Amino acid sequence: MGPGQSAEGFQVVGEHKGFTESHQVLIRPKALRARKGALLLEKANIFANKMELIRANGLRVGVSEVTRTGMREHDMAQIARLFRQFLLDRKSPQWSRWRREVARL
Repeated sequence: MGPGQSAEGFQVVGEHKGFTESHQVLIRPKALRARKGALLLEKANIFANKMELIRANGLRVGVSEVTRTGMREHDMAQIARLFRQFLLDRKSPQWSRWRREVARL
């Protein structure tokens, strides 16, 4: 998921080291506080933990659950696109449509 998040414009912690060796990704949604980002994602039925530490402020996304359900790399790119729409593009909220899109994945 890290490469997809980076391609969509997020700063991904550990990108210079090949993103991650675990099933967690920490992204920094630029001008958006982690707490607000987590709340916006939750409205669309995507759950991420806010990390508000001195050197690790951002959203922690666990990848193990989506891989457990059978998702692959192309699905991660779609999830990254949704993150961009919700957090970076800040389109006017269309929660019911976004929830359906998330459920479809």
